[in-house]
Amino acid sequence: MKKTLVMILVVVLLFTPVLTSHANTFYYDVYNHWAESDIYTATNSLRIFNGYGDYTFRPDQSISIAEYLKVLYKIGNENKMVSLNTRGSLNYTDISINHWAYTYILSFNHYMVSNPSIDYTIYDVFPGDKLNPSSPISRYQAALLTATLNLPSITDESLTFTDISTNNPYYDELNLLYNNGIIIGYNNNQFRPNTNLSRAEAAVLTKRIYQEASYSKAQLPKSVRYLRKEKSDGFPFFHQYDNRNLTSNDFNFIKAITTLEYLEFGGYIFPGDEPLYDKTPLETLKTLKEENYFNRFGLNYYLIKYSNLSDQEKLNLSEELFNVLQEENNLTIDEKTLLLTEMIKYNVNSEIVDYMTSIKYTTVDAYQQANLDFLIIDYFINTDRLAEFYAWAIEYRELSLNVSSFINGNQLESRIQTSTITRAIDQFEILNHYLLNLTYGLIEVGFTVEAQEWLVDYYNRLSQHTSYGNLDSSHYHQLIGTIKTLKLKN
Repeated sequence: MKKTLVMILVVVLLFTPVLTSHANTFYYDVYNHWAESDIYTATNSLRIFNGYGDYTFRPDQSISIAEYLKVLYKIGNENKMVSLNTRGSLNYTDISINHWAYTYILSFNHYMVSNPSIDYTIYDVFPGDKLNPSSPISRYQAALLTATLNLPSITDESLTFTDISTNNPYYDELNLLYNNGIIIGYNNNQFRPNTNLSRAEAAVLTKRIYQEASYSKAQLPKSVRYLRKEKSDGFPFFHQYDNRNLTSNDFNFIKAITTLEYLEFGGYIFPGDEPLYDKTPLETLKTLKEENYFNRFGLNYYLIKYSNLSDQEKLNLSEELFNVLQEENNLTIDEKTLLLTEMIKYNVNSEIVDYMTSIKYTTVDAYQQANLDFLIIDYFINTDRLAEFYAWAIEYRELSLNVSSFINGNQLESRIQTSTITRAIDQFEILNHYLLNLTYGLIEVGFTVEAQEWLVDYYNRLSQHTSYGNLDSSHYHQLIGTIKTLKLKN
């Protein structure tokens, strides 16, 4: 009896479809298939495609016109390109509102018609009075529909397919798909446009065009991005307080800034906890300021950051900070960076740029050094010193692809020492921040075309680099999205 139960258990384990904790389905008929990885991406990760109820995918079976249009609708909809549309009608005699794919097809055609960058419709892809929605879709028809979700390419190579003529009315669309790596073709350099598209090929296209469509959500940089730093315990006090020897003013200062920081983090003080916090923290700081409380760094920082003082009053506080900051040697680099983050929002003396540059010499931490450069960019843009920014930025035109080169980009006389960063992924993170921040600055100056050309050059060099070229594509997503968005803008 025990042997029988064991045999039944083995059979159940062998022939029951395996589901992961995320309910991912594994298909019996895709093991070792050339498109196995892309099939699982399309079905389990993106959840754009579906298999069959018997746990097969049937990869070599043709996909129908209706099925592929549904796939493209879902890709476009999830990437906020294609909206659901229930109004209007399709001018085909063989498909009505009762068809399971009617709304998907109607919505996708509406997207094609309403998008000014697309100069053809579904009726050009499927001419005549019948759509034949259950018929297999050809590779050519699928490519034309897929191209409507395509974005500008970074490369610009000529289409090499021997069976696609340059006289083809959709040559440009096919060429763009080729340059974006959406369609590749066969080993003999043929596209085979009239061959039916298989479900496996559709899964591959799904993965590629989904990635391409996702770039449509990328926005041009709208602010300077700083490198992430590990947050230290507690709040910045800008002084080492001894809790055993606090004066009443020390206690009031600590209580006030703790309240401000807590409210920014949580936004709410729970009933019963009020005695632990200051009811009027900003008034407390203003009073301490009037009484000449010694911690001018802490007072000015929190008043600039949180108070409703006028810009002129905050500029005065920033100027005061700058004057005393130049003589201060006890603050850490991170504390100085925090102060500068608030000060650069106002039209402080332009000597602050030289000061921020000089701080780079006092540390070998590449992250701190890079963030100081980003503060300089922020300062130039915040104070409309656009000509000064451009003169500063042109030094970054053609630098070696290493962190040290970028950190020393504007230090032509004396080299700044930088800590050794060995991992390519860490090097790339810093370089990526430089590129995006400088691009933001160039856009603010109005040089969008120059920003595009500059960024494309660096992208090509990075993607072909022996170290950075092997990084996962996700690391390049913002860079590529920015380039494509710039190309659309330009």
